[in-house]
Amino acid sequence: MQLTLQGRLEYGVMICARTPAAGVRDLLPPGLELATHGRWAFWNIAFGRLSGVRPAGVPRGFGTSYQQVAYRLVVHARNAQGRARRGVYFVRSFADCYAAQWLGNRLTDFNIRHAGLEQHGEGDACDWSRCPRRRMRSSISASASPRAGGRRAPVSAAPTRQRSGCSASPWA
Repeated sequence: MQLTLQGRLEYGVMICARTPAAGVRDLLPPGLELATHGRWAFWNIAFGRLSGVRPAGVPRGFGTSYQQVAYRLVVHARNAQGRARRGVYFVRSFADCYAAQWLGNRLTDFNIRHAGLEQHGEGDACDWSRCPRRRMRSSISASASPRAGGRRAPVSAAPTRQRSGCSASPWA
């Protein structure tokens, strides 16, 4: 079944990071292969706020709005002709809306879990926190400098404000 959703991305940040392929290969279902460069595979971590998300053709008033953090691996899948097609596999997602979790897990393979998500920003820096059961477990901080002279803006990200026994891992 193919489902087309529509809505609006209010804001978002994507962070790409490499990881040893051997450490994440077992997270994929049969039929998917990691996209690699040497011994490295690649995480694609997306943070954002979506509004009015609903099946295509459904009026906006029936949509839902939520914040989401998605941990995805860059993968290849082979089509019927044997050609590799690149995409992402949702290893785990978090949304701050129960409706998005419930519907998303029935209609997609995004593996959505409910969690309180907070986003704070000032100027060109933002901080996102995943707070299961309203208790802070992990946080990520990302900042970007505005474009200068047509060049791409540099972005940096790092785990922040971790409490003992907590990690920035999506499995914590």
